[in-house]
This record gives sequence, structure tokens and C-alpha cells, in this order.
Amino acid sequence: LAPTVLQKIKPLDGSPDCTDSDQLAARRYLADQGISLATAIAAHIGCLRHYCITKNSEDKREQASSVFPCIAYVNYLNGQPINAKYRSCDPSNPQPSPQEEKTEKPVYTKCWSQDSPTTPCAPYNIDCINPLLVTTEENIQRLIITEGEKDTLSLLEAGYQYVISMPNGAASE
Repeated sequence: LAPTVLQKIKPLDGSPDCTDSDQLAARRYLADQGISLATAIAAHIGCLRHYCITKNSEDKREQASSVFPCIAYVNYLNGQPINAKYRSCDPSNPQPSPQEEKTEKPVYTKCWSQDSPTTPCAPYNIDCINPLLVTTEENIQRLIITEGEKDTLSLLEAGYQYVISMPNGAASE
């Protein structure tokens, strides 16, 4: 990835005193997905304000969107960042006030974008099976391949270490 791309992405941090709106939006989104901040930080998740793409609900064509708070799935190969996929973490339904009882999780917009010098992107979290990073004492018994980055994070949260996602998700058929 170009240094200019990486400069836009803010790594998530665990500071309890955080006031950055992008960090807080990313934390809320991840928490609503059942992903801990510790897992997200270990997986190199970042955040930023980014222009994303949305699909027309009627004909599924990509269309212009706007700038949203996003999480950034930064993918590494041989310890180097090689691509980044951005997913909006902006709730599309209004948040209840603190006085209101929160009964439902928010529904998030489905906007996305990516910076990748290759097409398709390499599978997310591919470095987990990098022979230079896996110690010789380890024996990879199982590699789990998921449909997307969020699924990979969910399995990492559940304690599975060797999980990658398909480069462009699953086919809609």
C-alpha cells in the first residue's frame, strides 16, 4: 500500500479517554458485532472518514455515496500492509437517547471501498499462515476460510487463530 493510503488510516487504540469520533464509531460498530477492541487491535483494524460506494437496491449497480466513518481492514503479507478494505460503520437508523431503553442494535449502512494495488485483493488475514511467522513448534491443524472480513474477526474473537476470508466474499448465487 502507498504511504499516502496508510497515513489516512488511524489504528484503533485502547485508550478509555478517547474522544475521536471515528474511533468511537468504529468501537461501537465492532461491539455491536461482538468483536472486542483487543481483537480488533490485534487484527490491525483501523478507522477513518472515507468516501464509500453503495449499491442501488433495485438493480445492484454501484452508485456514488458520501463520506462515512469507516473501519479499515488492513491486510498484511510478510508483515507489510498490502491492501485495505473500508466498511461504513455509520448506523442508518437513529440512536436512542441515553434515557431511552436500547432494545435493538442499530442497522449499519452497507457502503464499502478499497485500496489495493492488486485485483482481487489477497485473502484478508493471509499472514496468519505465513511460514515465516508461524513457529516451527506449531502445527496448523485447521485453516478456516470465511466469506468476509467480519466473519474472520468473529472467529478470531472466538479464539481461532488460522482464519482467512475469501478475497471478494462469496458469490451472490
